[in-house]
Amino acid sequence: MRKLRVITPLGWLLIISFAVRLVLACAFPLGNDEAYYYVYAKFPSLSHFDHPGMVGWIIQLFTLNLLFSSELFIRLAAVVLGTFNTWLIYFIALKLWDSKSAFIAALLYTFNLYGFIITGIFILPDAPLTTFWLLAFYFFVNAFFIHKDNKIRVRHNFLWACFFTALALMSKYTAAFLWIGSLAFIVIYRRKWLKTKTFYIGQFIILLSLLPTLIWNINNNFVSFVFHESRVAIGSPEINWQYFIQFVGGNALYTNPFIFVSLLFIIVLNIKHLFKKQSTPQGFILYLSLPIIFVFIVASLYKQTLPHWNGVGYLMLSLLLAEYISKRKRAKLYIGIIASYFIAFILVAPLQIKTGFIPIEKISKNKNLIIDDFSLELYGWDFLNDEFIKLAKHYEDEGLMQKDAPILASRWFPAANYEYYIERKSPQHVVYAYGDTIDIHEYAWINSKKPILNKGSDAYYLTSSIDYRPLGTMTGIAFEQYSIPDTIRIYRCNKNVYDFYVFRLNRMLYSVYR
Repeated sequence: MRKLRVITPLGWLLIISFAVRLVLACAFPLGNDEAYYYVYAKFPSLSHFDHPGMVGWIIQLFTLNLLFSSELFIRLAAVVLGTFNTWLIYFIALKLWDSKSAFIAALLYTFNLYGFIITGIFILPDAPLTTFWLLAFYFFVNAFFIHKDNKIRVRHNFLWACFFTALALMSKYTAAFLWIGSLAFIVIYRRKWLKTKTFYIGQFIILLSLLPTLIWNINNNFVSFVFHESRVAIGSPEINWQYFIQFVGGNALYTNPFIFVSLLFIIVLNIKHLFKKQSTPQGFILYLSLPIIFVFIVASLYKQTLPHWNGVGYLMLSLLLAEYISKRKRAKLYIGIIASYFIAFILVAPLQIKTGFIPIEKISKNKNLIIDDFSLELYGWDFLNDEFIKLAKHYEDEGLMQKDAPILASRWFPAANYEYYIERKSPQHVVYAYGDTIDIHEYAWINSKKPILNKGSDAYYLTSSIDYRPLGTMTGIAFEQYSIPDTIRIYRCNKNVYDFYVFRLNRMLYSVYR
């Protein structure tokens, strides 16, 4: 009899991490952004107000065009790609260093919260971005270092690298750092390539990937580019240290504080590779990681920025950290420390979402309600649907509201949450968002793809105590009569944590989407 093949440590890591991701992916409601990207899949387009189209397309792929639309299936692409990334970064480190470094790189990726949760459970543009970024890096490494003396293999690997760079650009605009970093490396260390057809074919492939986004923006007055420019452009010359501390603190939290501090040391240790006459893999990693990290750190001095925007840069640096740790005698101790933080977070975060046992919330002085507990973003949505349907049926039976009246919002979230948790289950209550484009984002286009609201129609307006938006913020539509709102209370462990307010709007006078 043949002996059964023993599962390798990497195999166990992949199996366990995949299982944990699956459990967490179906344990909690979608976050604001995730519900919004569900809307991308529901209304596919060449590109969107916030991002290129890739995140919506992969949701369509893994849900069979939303045939399966539970939280697990909406997030399945992230779960699969996140697990694949663990194997991929192992394989990259194996090419560059050795098997010990490779396994440590896989562990560092797993214990990095950006790698495990943000790109490996939550369905965000970062999920396909990291996969295509790492694939592009793998083929660049083959072309630049592994097969550099074999012209045919260099050509093939370089074109594959450009292809995956193109897909990364179709996932998120920050992939521009991958493209620019690789070009800078070629200009400095591979100038001869600028005289080859292969180089220009590769650049053509990348430029071709920009067409969907470019066409969409041309047709919409470059609104997406203007929006993102405003998010990172330095407005006031005055430094805001609070923004900076929040951003860097978020970097540390998302990366894993122990990994984050270690990466700062690794940057100092490897910075010499940027100035060597001969190219090195270490230098190439720095070319792809440092720009995206430091551009957003500088931006955070002046603008409020989100800490996951440069997360892929820290993932790249972990390859250098893996090689360094593999040569240290206390490698196991270090891995144990970062694993302890990761396990603690994985255990505490779900408990916080379910119970709110950590008093991180700020209490509203007037209503004594939680208004700033970020864990509530993943809590209460199923209950809202059940209670809203009961309330709507009551008013329909009383003759105070038309049957199947639509739901209105004045912001892209929670409009997307209403779309997923109410309209998906009760399609008769169609969701619209009214307001400035900067507030409603993609709904400025989605509204026109939905049934036309006729004059005289009734509607419900929903808002919450967490992100309260008065009726006056909803522009572009008007009604003859507005009611005092009903309140749907959301409880967690028998504690009223926040409220939803349901306004009845009767007899529409006009709407800009007709």
